[in-house]
Amino acid sequence: MLHRHCVIVTVVAAVSCGTQADAQCEYDVTVIKPPECPLFGAPPTHGRGINELGHIAGSRFLCGSGWGDHAAFLWTAETGIVLLDMPTGTFESCAFDVNDAGQVVGEFDVANDGFSVLAYVSEGNQLTVIPPPAGTFTVPYVILNSGQVVGATTDGTSFYKGFIWEQGQMTLILPTFGPRSLANDINEIGQVVGWMGTHIGIDAHAFVWQDGLVTDLGVIPGGFSGGVNAINNQGHLVIGGAIKGKEGTLNRSFLWINGELTDLGVLPGFYHTVGWDINDFDQIVGICQTAAPLFDKTAFIWQNGVITELNDLVPDESINVTFADAINNAGQIAASGDDGVGGAALLLTPIRSCPGDLDCDGLVGIADFVDLLVVWGPHPAHPADLDGDGVVGIVDFLMLLANWGACP
Repeated sequence: MLHRHCVIVTVVAAVSCGTQADAQCEYDVTVIKPPECPLFGAPPTHGRGINELGHIAGSRFLCGSGWGDHAAFLWTAETGIVLLDMPTGTFESCAFDVNDAGQVVGEFDVANDGFSVLAYVSEGNQLTVIPPPAGTFTVPYVILNSGQVVGATTDGTSFYKGFIWEQGQMTLILPTFGPRSLANDINEIGQVVGWMGTHIGIDAHAFVWQDGLVTDLGVIPGGFSGGVNAINNQGHLVIGGAIKGKEGTLNRSFLWINGELTDLGVLPGFYHTVGWDINDFDQIVGICQTAAPLFDKTAFIWQNGVITELNDLVPDESINVTFADAINNAGQIAASGDDGVGGAALLLTPIRSCPGDLDCDGLVGIADFVDLLVVWGPHPAHPADLDGDGVVGIVDFLMLLANWGACP
């Protein structure tokens, strides 16, 4: 498969482990579920993408499908789950990302073969299909506020290529290593990231593409493959790949900043680490996984040099967070797991000690002042918008100063 297709997993309890950093918040959890189906209860859901407003894009099982068919949705606190309109005859659909304008990207399948899928952009009741230039499929990953979409498509050969799509025009990302490429993410300055080679688990190289130029970043340290899963607006990357260990092939992830790599590590009791997303404050979310045959998963957040299991930061013990797919600049996380009843998409929102404690260390100080300056300007729903007017500005700065010092 090319990427994380719309798969909703029924999860079991994961091992609780990890080290909590001083500057990490606990999280309030919003469970995202549709109304119950007759006889079967609420169908499982999976959260995939999140925007700066805390809206979640994802997929849910359909009633009467035997938990076999998926449907794309957009969730907001005001509307709840709203299924997206799809073309007649669609077998199943998924939503992968949503931007602040409410545009959603995802894929739909009308052939029920898992391969004849097409990418779409949905806005309101209007759906725009992103057709392949040749061949059978397009799959998307991310949509920016500018409407740019990146993903992968067939190019008329047996080798797929990454693409960037904007206003109806598709540009292929031609690899400089190997026959294939796949684009995973894009930032606001047009840097596209992904992998190129034969296969991500065989010989892939990480790359950054900008204005037609591919920069080959090679493989991860000590490994034999590499790929970039995410990039933030500072140009910082989440690079992952495979290494050979005594337990076999292991997945590892790194934070890349100007050529310097920091190993995210792995939670105790787990073998694999995969970082999926990064925000502008270099907070990274993803999953750790055990070895075969169990392949148990648990979600993590990495920040300030420490990897922490998200379950250690969720006070509600009925919640088990197993996937963390995306994080916004407010620190909200699009996640999935179990709510004690069944599989569910989850919105994790940081619980801060007091207004102005942006880094969750129980103190309003210099670090919080710097964080406020970084997001100066229009930032609705951001914790630095202390007065709630949708803009981080002078009033918020004065309110932060008024709360200076230790939180009560």
